[in-house]
Amino acid sequence: METQKHLLQTTELVSTDEIIKCIQQTRDRLIDDLLNEPLMMDFVLEHFNTVAMTQVKLDYIKRGLIELKGSHLDLAHYSPLIKQMKETQTTLVNANHRLFLMQLKAEFKKYGFYS
Repeated sequence: METQKHLLQTTELVSTDEIIKCIQQTRDRLIDDLLNEPLMMDFVLEHFNTVAMTQVKLDYIKRGLIELKGSHLDLAHYSPLIKQMKETQTTLVNANHRLFLMQLKAEFKKYGFYS
């Protein structure tokens, strides 16, 4: 009984701030990937069935992605993932989670891409 009590006292819970930081880092890495033009074109082809875009549109999208990367995490958007990670007490983020894709697709939709 004493050992169990000791384990409970020394186990640190994962904080919400840590979870948010991990989610933001994952989102920012995904954005960095998309700033690579060949990867961006693969993304556009896969999700919007588009094979080409003008350099102007490409530049606008890059600017939008850079602004998104510099912004705070939308806590309302990511609340289901935050809650899930809090419940499981993990800071491991699944980069393939649908919420990342939803946010990235929303960014592209600002520039006329529709799936």
